[in-house]
Amino acid sequence: MTSENLLKALLGKDKIMAAKLCKQSGMKPRLCREDKIMFMGTADLNFERINLEYDNGLVTNAYIG
Repeated sequence: MTSENLLKALLGKDKIMAAKLCKQSGMKPRLCREDKIMFMGTADLNFERINLEYDNGLVTNAYIG
C-alpha cells in the first residue's frame, strides 16, 4: 500500500485498527492530538512515522512526519 493510500485508509479508523494498519505497512504511529488535547512530539521529520489526530475516538487526520 502506498503512503497516500495508507493515509486515506486510516481516516475513520479507531486507535487499535489505525495502529494495526500503520504497523502492517512498516510505519510507526504517533498520537499527536485527541479531541482538544495536543501531545508533545519531536520536531524531526521521520518518513517512517505517521502522525494521527483523533476526534471522538476516530482518526480525522493522518500525515507523515
